[in-house]
Amino acid sequence: MSFFKKISVLFVSVLFFSATVAGLMSKSASAAELNFSVTSVLPDNQIDKKQSYFDLKMKPGQEQTVYVMLDNATDKKVTVMVSANEAKTNINGTTQYDKNKIERDSTLNYSLEDIVTVKNKVVIPPKKKVKLPVHLKMPDKEVKGIILGGLSFQQKESELDQAEKDSAKENGMSIKNRFSYNLAMSLKMTDDQVEPELVLNKVEAQSINARTVITANIQNTQPMLMNQLEVNAFITKKGESEKLFKKNMKEMQMAPNSNFNYQIPLNGEQLEAGTYTADVTAKSMGETWHWKKDFTISSDEAKQLNKADVDAKDDSINWTMWILIAVGIIIVLLLLLILVRQNKNKRRS
Repeated sequence: MSFFKKISVLFVSVLFFSATVAGLMSKSASAAELNFSVTSVLPDNQIDKKQSYFDLKMKPGQEQTVYVMLDNATDKKVTVMVSANEAKTNINGTTQYDKNKIERDSTLNYSLEDIVTVKNKVVIPPKKKVKLPVHLKMPDKEVKGIILGGLSFQQKESELDQAEKDSAKENGMSIKNRFSYNLAMSLKMTDDQVEPELVLNKVEAQSINARTVITANIQNTQPMLMNQLEVNAFITKKGESEKLFKKNMKEMQMAPNSNFNYQIPLNGEQLEAGTYTADVTAKSMGETWHWKKDFTISSDEAKQLNKADVDAKDDSINWTMWILIAVGIIIVLLLLLILVRQNKNKRRS
């Protein structure tokens, strides 16, 4: 077989293999999608009736039960795990309604988790619907702003594991996916306006996902959503004007009474010990906040972060490498010298 024929056969084989794997992956992914649907039953005190999430106007001390319809369209029973969660802001500047490990903010006085009572497990028979009651008990004291959170629904882990085993037997391949449905819930008592306020807390260097970043902790101290948030930040050496690291992000959103670490990447640059200044500007809700905060990186901290950073560019001289290269060059020169002498001796003889 000629060289070009071998290349053609190899190319067709790779295409066939890629198409086969793609087909199996699409089957596994579709099998792993949600096996149930979630629909809110909106009550009379729904503020915005065009929304599908709960947006309720309530009174101090009021108790109310709202309902969520869970629909199982499959031929097998579906066990759904349910949780009520307070809204938080993740590191990407997005409001998160699911169950997570983000710490509760110090300014949050009333959490949806303390207001909602709901079953943590619901079994939906095959081809059936279940009307799930969600009980609300508002604080006795009048609260300004909104109490925001969500209801999270996810199929029981053991049922998903079994479905994946069945899929692996059928397709010869299994992909582990986990999907959840999050239904937002916003509660408020008054229409009084809340003045927006953002605060810059600690600025420091951290290692996140094996990469060094400067984090500026921004906090929303008020019970209101901060929409269309834009943050522009840059880092300089203290007393200098050169922008060493910078980042600008738009269209973020912060949950009420929450905080998040705005990340400024180093993009592989080495972090030096010293004192730096973070210059941060935030814009949202027609307001602008501007902060400057100094922070110090110790020598040990810089070494540890640079060592852990997989993208860090090492600008130091690698003496070991240069010594090995020099030794190699010397050996080659010696060998050439020996060969030249041997050649001369042969000619003389």
